Amino acid sequence: MDTHSKHILDRECLQRFVQEMNRKAELLGMRSTTFYDPVGIQPILQIPNIDLSGYPKVFSINKANTMTAIDALRMLIYASGVQHINDAWNIRSFTLIWRNGSTFKTTTINSSVYNSSTYQSSINALLNSYDILGGKTGTWGFSPYYAYHLDFIARSKSSGKVYAVVDMSTSTTNSASDNRFIDAKKALDYVDANGSNPIFSKGGCVVAELPSFTPSLFNRADITLAYDYGKTTGLHPASTSKIMTAILLCDNVLDLNQKVTVHEGDRLPPSGYNFVAGDVLTLRDLLQCMVTESSNTSAMVIARIVGSVLLERDNKILS
Repeated sequence: MDTHSKHILDRECLQRFVQEMNRKAELLGMRSTTFYDPVGIQPILQIPNIDLSGYPKVFSINKANTMTAIDALRMLIYASGVQHINDAWNIRSFTLIWRNGSTFKTTTINSSVYNSSTYQSSINALLNSYDILGGKTGTWGFSPYYAYHLDFIARSKSSGKVYAVVDMSTSTTNSASDNRFIDAKKALDYVDANGSNPIFSKGGCVVAELPSFTPSLFNRADITLAYDYGKTTGLHPASTSKIMTAILLCDNVLDLNQKVTVHEGDRLPPSGYNFVAGDVLTLRDLLQCMVTESSNTSAMVIARIVGSVLLERDNKILS
């Protein structure tokens, strides 16, 4: 197959994957969500100070994923019931070994959140009161798609209660805010009877108590909220979109130890290890890279592979 044909096929795989993202969102009761890409970084041409000349523009559509806080909560609760995603959530640092041709490569992959000095004090304040059982952040710090999001499952150290929490760019002012960890803690403290009702003027935040950690009980449209601010405000989920990418991987691929090859068209800056074409990794490695350090390239490879599985399945149904 020539390079042009492969590029067209890759594009079709990615488009089929995005179609499935929207279908799954509808099945989960996410009524106000639209996905345009598996990463949450669109439109990529608006990233300042990033040289995009070496990266192909995979999607021609110039729109960003859109989601509400209540929809994000439904997605989070579903993901928390998937074992492979939970396993990846619990890894904060790991040694990655992969190959390109006959050359083996090794690097250490660290959590982009837990190893960030930018967030350290606010994360520590949250961790002093709650055990984080898993989740994902999403950051887009550029106009017009400001996004500082935090989707996570937390267990209170004082009450032992378990909560699903989504904070999407909440702020006490009218400007963009990066106080997601502090704001989420305010909402959690209020629900856990350890603080006052937080006053926000922007964004969306929802909290649902999980009486027992059995998320499948909450995969319904009628989730009972313990806290709600701006739950139906449409916002841009940024990298929390990758939660759905992880869901579709686990829904459609049985063997995460399957080895796959990175294509040039998969490479997408700026977050995550900068894999190159020809690198060979397992899907499990890619899932861990996507969850731990929010690797954009890993998300693109996963989307392409799962998209190809879906297209093959479609063809069998039609034949």
